[in-house]
Amino acid sequence: MATDGRTTVGSLVSLPAGWFPVAAACGAGAALLGLGLTRVGLAVAGVSPGDSAVARWMVGGPVSAVEGSIWFLFDAHWVRTRTGPGLSDLVVFGRPLIQADAALWPLRAVPLVVALGGAAAVRYLGVADTLAGAVTGAGTALGYLPAMLALRALSRVPLTRHASDGRVPISDADGIPASEAAGVAAGPDLASSVALVTGLAVILGSLAGAVAAAATGE
Repeated sequence: MATDGRTTVGSLVSLPAGWFPVAAACGAGAALLGLGLTRVGLAVAGVSPGDSAVARWMVGGPVSAVEGSIWFLFDAHWVRTRTGPGLSDLVVFGRPLIQADAALWPLRAVPLVVALGGAAAVRYLGVADTLAGAVTGAGTALGYLPAMLALRALSRVPLTRHASDGRVPISDADGIPASEAAGVAAGPDLASSVALVTGLAVILGSLAGAVAAAATGE
C-alpha cells in the first residue's frame, strides 16, 4: 500500500485510493439497473413476470411480480431455474423464459449492464491506465455478485405455496405429496448463479473498464 492511499497489485497495477467501494457500489448498482430494465422489458412486451409456464411447472402456480422479474433477470444470464434438494430432476436450462417469446429477446442484452458499471467506476475514479482500468472494471464483480445473490435469495419460492389437499401441483397432473416438498424451494440455481454471474461481471467489467480508461487517457 503506497503512502497516498493507492493500492498496488504485484507492482504492475496501481489503483486509486477508494477504488474498492466505488467498484463494488457500481457493481451493485448495475445489478439493480438490470432488474429495472428487465421489469421494463417485460412491461413493454406485455408479459406478466410471475405467470410464466416455467413458474407453473416449477411451483404449480404463479409467483409474485418481483420473484418472476428476478427469475427473468437470471434467465438472461443463462442461469438455470431449478428446485432442490430432493427434487433436482425439475431443472430448466438456458433461457426458457426469454426463448418462449420473441418480444423478450432484447432481454438477452441485460447482462451488459455490468459493463456500464465497470466503465462508470473507471470514469468516476479517473483511471487513465488501461490495465488499471481493466482491474477496476473487473472489481465491479465484488458488488455485482453479492447483489445478484441477494436478489436470488429474495426470489426463492417454497414449493408448498400452492399446496392444496395435501398435494403440491407440480411436475404433472397429480403433483406430489406436500410432505415431499416441505423445505424445498424453486428459483435460480446457486452454483450456476455464482459461476455465470461472476464470469460475466469479470469479463464484461474488465473490457469496459479498459476501454473507459483508454478513453480517459486520450
